[in-house]
Amino acid sequence: MSDCRTNDRDVPEYNRDMSRTEVSRSHWLPNVSSDGGRFFLEILGGADALGDARKFTVSVSEEHVARIRDDLPRHVLARAALLPLCYAAGSQNHLDESAAVRLLDTILHGTEREVDPAFENISWDSRCALISHGADAALLDAGKVFAASQSATAASSWDRVRKYVESRRRPRAAP
Repeated sequence: MSDCRTNDRDVPEYNRDMSRTEVSRSHWLPNVSSDGGRFFLEILGGADALGDARKFTVSVSEEHVARIRDDLPRHVLARAALLPLCYAAGSQNHLDESAAVRLLDTILHGTEREVDPAFENISWDSRCALISHGADAALLDAGKVFAASQSATAASSWDRVRKYVESRRRPRAAP
């Protein structure tokens, strides 16, 4: 899938103080802001040297913004897909923006058959993020991430994650 951002090489620096919020659903879901006609996705993930959540910014297209605005399950999937990149950046490095945009292209515009493989080796943090937003745990366990996300909500609840973890710890009855 191609990168659907503009090809402008002279990207102006993003100024969070001068930006306008385009999409904001909850604290943990990525926000979309605009500044000077350009759009930016802001995601919290990973931690800085003091343990505070880091905020990463990725330049996105109008098509990305429209899909995030109109499709809550894909918005939730976008967060889960980008979390491993945030953790990979560590406490000081930059987010791999090219990889982030490629992931967003797949997650936001791909078919179910294209989205599910993007989560083939889903991290525990991404799985928990999806469950906290109401994704169906049984479908996640079956590798049907796109279908699992269809029950997602904007509000996260770590109580859902706690219940999921507890259910996995219980011994299973023999058939």
